[in-house]
Amino acid sequence: MNGSARVCVARRRQTTVLLCALLTAVQFCAETSAAQVRTWRSVTELSVSERGLLDLQTQTPRNSQFLYLPAEPFPFVPPYTAEEMGLRAMEFPHSPLWNCLVLDIGATLTATGLLQQDVGGVATLYLPEQGFPGHLYQTPPGQELFRWLSYSVLPPQPEAEPPSLLIGYRTDRTFVIPAETLMPRTGLPPFRYPLGREDRAPNRVGTFEDVIGRNAWEFSWRILGTDVLYRNVRFPATVNSVLIPDDKGNPILVPTQDIKLMGNDYPAYTADGGVSCYVVEAVPQKKWLPNYSLSKLIYWLDQRSFFSLRIEHYDQTSKLTVITVQIATYANPSLENRNYAMLLELS
Repeated sequence: MNGSARVCVARRRQTTVLLCALLTAVQFCAETSAAQVRTWRSVTELSVSERGLLDLQTQTPRNSQFLYLPAEPFPFVPPYTAEEMGLRAMEFPHSPLWNCLVLDIGATLTATGLLQQDVGGVATLYLPEQGFPGHLYQTPPGQELFRWLSYSVLPPQPEAEPPSLLIGYRTDRTFVIPAETLMPRTGLPPFRYPLGREDRAPNRVGTFEDVIGRNAWEFSWRILGTDVLYRNVRFPATVNSVLIPDDKGNPILVPTQDIKLMGNDYPAYTADGGVSCYVVEAVPQKKWLPNYSLSKLIYWLDQRSFFSLRIEHYDQTSKLTVITVQIATYANPSLENRNYAMLLELS
């Protein structure tokens, strides 16, 4: 099990420090149901009025410049297709898509105990001038999307060792390298090491793609139904409260029972405190991902912002192999209902 925690409070095009709470993430567990047992209401079980909010088409008019994107411009208007939901969810990867400084705390827990714990600082420069719409429409394949300058706090990085630099790129079928790391060399140009989408760090459940996010256009999407989530992380009985920074970055002690899936400011909780979600399936397209290790992913996306609260990963035998759950936080007021970022994540 991998756990990661952070808080993101930032404004677009302005660099802001993101203070992460010191959460004992390794002790948390993902809320799971019996493997592959459907918990959602399928499309056929929805009322006529509920189906009226969904566009069940799988073929829609295409963008004239990027044929793999729909003609309707981001962020789209309802009723939403499954493809549009997937594109909206792209805006919420593990690390925020705006200028920010992040203190990221992670840990890995195995059946034999704590395997690895790390704390790192990441300075993020997000380059598209128009934000995520610029990411989609204004950034040619092969051009930089972001730069991450990372420094390890735990384990401590040697003073003489410079921070590492990771550069992310806009990709399509003509340019397939999602990112590369620049490694400094004394008296020589930095060594460039390309990173593959399914590369995995040692002792980690998630792949590199789980961190930077997936390209929605590389998958075929369909709407499975709707669900209501009330919690997706189970805190152990011995942990009654945790330190979580408030909206100004000051750590405060919060009872675990008060931690909500979309934070305290989310305006769309159900009357009984749940989050209404669309459940969508993403199947990799062979023309984009011919040797992909997963046969499908199933996402629970909140119906207001399309933040991924739960993701199920299925291998090529259709076996459920990984469940990723996330708790969101209100992070960037300038983005209106797209202003969320990851507070806590477990896989």
